Amino acid sequence: KPKDITISYLVFIKEHSQEQDYRVLREAIPVLTNKGFLCPGQRKVQFSKEYGNIDLPNKLPGVDWVLLDSCYLRDGDLSGWRDFLSDLGVRDLLIFRKERRTLRATELASSPWAAEAEMWSKTSDQHYIIEDQQCEELHSLITADQLPPDIKLQQRQALMNLLENNWDTGEKYAQYLSAQVLDSQGRTIRDTKSSFYFHLTQLTWVPAFKPSHDGKQLVEYLLPNRVYL
Repeated sequence: KPKDITISYLVFIKEHSQEQDYRVLREAIPVLTNKGFLCPGQRKVQFSKEYGNIDLPNKLPGVDWVLLDSCYLRDGDLSGWRDFLSDLGVRDLLIFRKERRTLRATELASSPWAAEAEMWSKTSDQHYIIEDQQCEELHSLITADQLPPDIKLQQRQALMNLLENNWDTGEKYAQYLSAQVLDSQGRTIRDTKSSFYFHLTQLTWVPAFKPSHDGKQLVEYLLPNRVYL
């Protein structure tokens, strides 16, 4: 069967990965996921809980997670598969991509950089290139307002714990707070904040508790700078 052949192909590559560096082929090596065969070098793929990851769909609902199938664990080599698949681009948690975004001066007004852009030097063609640090999963998580109230609260609390535990250690998310502004010739104009930073600070996603008249606590979702510890 084509499916079994493709799985066996990856097993073969892993078994011979010490003899040859296959990372140069990562864009073309498919792995089996809950969405079919995908190449981690091209698409975002996360480890499922069978590989020792957290249970992403249950802990962090609101994202259509693409999860690695557990079929590769038949040989029992969990650590070997994690190392090999990590080299191919499979990740545990949030995945960041450096992305170049070209915006005209008129488009900046409706972008996350609207306020900062007023202080930027003018370019001759009114075009700006932003080398952004983008995380689609984070934006999906903090805008997942369709979740049932109790699930939404649990999700936001889990997300806050994830960010806290991986801010300066672990995944080190603090490194993705900055971006660069270039002109259309590729010359650096200045440093700026990334969309990751703006999503964290300018969207109402942090749960806050307010006592009500009947003694129950009401949950509101506020900007981070509006919440007291």
